[in-house]
Amino acid sequence: MDSVIQEVARSRTMQTFEYPVMWSQGKRWFETRVVPFGQNQLINMVRDITDRKRAELLLQQSNLDIKKQSMPLSEDIGQLRDKMEEDAKVF
Repeated sequence: MDSVIQEVARSRTMQTFEYPVMWSQGKRWFETRVVPFGQNQLINMVRDITDRKRAELLLQQSNLDIKKQSMPLSEDIGQLRDKMEEDAKVF
């Protein structure tokens, strides 16, 4: 957090970072935005992004599942392509 504050103070631009926090109910994810305000002040805004992180994880898992399901199809297509190329050499 100190490095983020130093970067905001130096660059006078907003900085954002995400981090997990373990609670008794489990892990929660938060996003903090640090924004310059005035000459020597900063505003720190924190929001709970746990739902977004869960959705991202589900999407990644879904993409992996689709990839796994399509791999045999890709292999079949590759074999068919090889056979067609082999057949084309005969002509």
